Amino acid sequence: MHLDQSPGKGDNISENRFLTYCWLNIGFRCGDASHLAPSTWLGHIPPLSYPGQALAVALYEIGGIRSCEIGTVMFGRQPDGSEKEAAMDLVRLAMPRRTYTQSHADYIIEVFEELNAIKSSLKGFKIVKEASLLRHFTCHFEKCDLA
Repeated sequence: MHLDQSPGKGDNISENRFLTYCWLNIGFRCGDASHLAPSTWLGHIPPLSYPGQALAVALYEIGGIRSCEIGTVMFGRQPDGSEKEAAMDLVRLAMPRRTYTQSHADYIIEVFEELNAIKSSLKGFKIVKEASLLRHFTCHFEKCDLA
C-alpha cells in the first residue's frame, strides 16, 4: 500500500495512517504512527530489560531512525531506589508535519520489516550508570547477555 492509495494523500494524517496500517500488518501495537508499544512485539525481552530501549537502539542501528523510549527507563525508578515496570512502555518517533514523503514512509516500513525478521535476536538492556534525577536523559546502557 502506498500513500497514493489513501484518501488525502500527502498530508501528515495520511502518512500516519499509512504507517499505522503497515505496523499493524506486522503485528505491532500502536496508538498512532508516532507512538509504538514494543512490549508485546518484543515479548521475549522482560519489562525491566527495557524493550522500548531495545527497539529505539535497533531502529537507529539498522536504519538511522531516531526515536525515544517513553516507559520504564523514564518512569521506572521508584523513590526508594527500586525499579518497577512502567504502566505503559512506548517508543516515540518524530513525525514532522509536511516533511515526510512517501519515500520516507516506505523507508520506515522497510526498516521495520527488517527488524521484524530479526526481532527474536534483539536483546534487552541494563542501566550501568544513571543520575539520581531525570536518568533517562543521561543514563548509560549495556546489552544484556540474555533477552
